[in-house]
Amino acid sequence: MATRRALGVAAVAVVVGVATLVVPLTVDAGLFRTGEARARFLAVGNRGVRVVGRTSTLWVSDNGKVITVMVPLASLRTGIGLRDRHLRDKYLHASRYPDIRLDVPWSAVRRPPAGDTVAAEAVGLLHLHGRARPVPFTYVAHDEGGAIAVEGKLRLDLRDFGVEVPGFLGIRLHPQVDAVARFRVTESR
Repeated sequence: MATRRALGVAAVAVVVGVATLVVPLTVDAGLFRTGEARARFLAVGNRGVRVVGRTSTLWVSDNGKVITVMVPLASLRTGIGLRDRHLRDKYLHASRYPDIRLDVPWSAVRRPPAGDTVAAEAVGLLHLHGRARPVPFTYVAHDEGGAIAVEGKLRLDLRDFGVEVPGFLGIRLHPQVDAVARFRVTESR
């Protein structure tokens, strides 16, 4: 169990990163998240270890130039309370860096036409563990006539953000973590 706990910490960091990377595309209007949101990360390690983390807490904001997606680290869950605490306290230092944030310039994303879908790639500035790095991601955005459904995916390397890669008793997570985020946004006019 201790091994799974340590490995879960790295996985949570990556999932949050992905959640932060998925962004909708609208111009000249403020965006805000509506309805349910889900973010998931997957970290794998040696010996077939797989750690999955989840959250349904994320915020989307828009200042007219940059779309921001933010996930509070306290909301991440891997299914084991002790592993979650180790993730927040030992690896991500959540008391010092409470959120993971992705900033995406409007110029980097495309809005789907009415009733249609856009699948594209973009780069956002990911803020994690006190560091900010450009991170590429893919997204699919579908216009639902009043809302835009978004799914974004990314892979990040924990070492790029100064996050120690978890390991315990010969089991070690890989530093690359995959993350997926799904949410809907609407425009305020």
